[in-house]
Amino acid sequence: MFGLELALRVAPIHAGMAYRSVDQASPVMLGVPGRHWVHSVGWTLFNPRTGRLNNLGFNDPQTYTGTGPVTAVLGDSYVEGLAVPYAETLQARLRRRVGDCTRVYGFGVSGTAPSDYVSYLHWARQRLNVRDAVVVLSDGDLWEATAPRPGMHHFVRRADGTVTLERTDRAGTTPLRDAINASKLFRYVHGNLGFNPVARLSEAFAKPAPDQEPAPVAWVVDAFLERLQAELPPSRVTLVIDADRESIVEAREPEYGPERALLIAKARARGFTVVDLDPAFRAHQARAGRKVDFSPLDGHWNGLGHQIAADNVAAAWTLSGRGPACAGDASAAALTKVSNPGPPRL
Repeated sequence: MFGLELALRVAPIHAGMAYRSVDQASPVMLGVPGRHWVHSVGWTLFNPRTGRLNNLGFNDPQTYTGTGPVTAVLGDSYVEGLAVPYAETLQARLRRRVGDCTRVYGFGVSGTAPSDYVSYLHWARQRLNVRDAVVVLSDGDLWEATAPRPGMHHFVRRADGTVTLERTDRAGTTPLRDAINASKLFRYVHGNLGFNPVARLSEAFAKPAPDQEPAPVAWVVDAFLERLQAELPPSRVTLVIDADRESIVEAREPEYGPERALLIAKARARGFTVVDLDPAFRAHQARAGRKVDFSPLDGHWNGLGHQIAADNVAAAWTLSGRGPACAGDASAAALTKVSNPGPPRL
């Protein structure tokens, strides 16, 4: 064991975020400011990357401060962006397009869901001058929005039909947890191999949870969009919907659940800007045949995937006259880069 620990000392073993406590005083999960992180995937330590969290605990080199207008980019690990250099992320690319007229800040935390995205948006608006938002949604997000998760928020539908947003508190990092995470052998087994001995031991003594019915799609979609609209006018919010990229590469019909089509239709009906990445990724595959993610080892977007997403968001802003007030200043060349979306694929 000691030999393995020494051997792994020089390796880029995955070390995710260290999070602060989540409770009434600190209602959303935030990383420890200045904390160093290491990213790698699998037993081969694929795609090693390192970085440091900013003053509010997000993976963004900018210091989040000031009274100037802010465009908030919200999402899960796609926005957290550990798999690519910051300069290649969606938020960094949008930041370069809009220049100095608005700050573009990323609020991405791995494992979050739409119920969390609205919670982070509310939290950010209490502290910063958030005028616009870009929200990235990936497969399974809407279903996760009804599941209690430590440190996260979830939607609950009451018997009378009302929907509430509830938080599951979480203890932050402790000296004992830090000591355990200091072991690279533990981090390799847990972070890279995906085996958590503590969790497995807990499962062995835990009572099985009762089977739960899947959450009805319609009320989850409505709850998410209503909460978004309570924070910002729909004209100031852009929803970016990820695609079934595996089916695109394999040239077969996508396997989408009904919630995707419902979300797109209801969001557009309410006046939100919707960027459906399916036609964009499909057109790119037909034209260039280059991967937009790190599959098969990692399903997250690579730099090209982030670029296509940013191109399509910028094009949507230009065509609709929405987004940050300065988005219309983006060059017309952005429109020639974006893939022709064609009819929406629902």
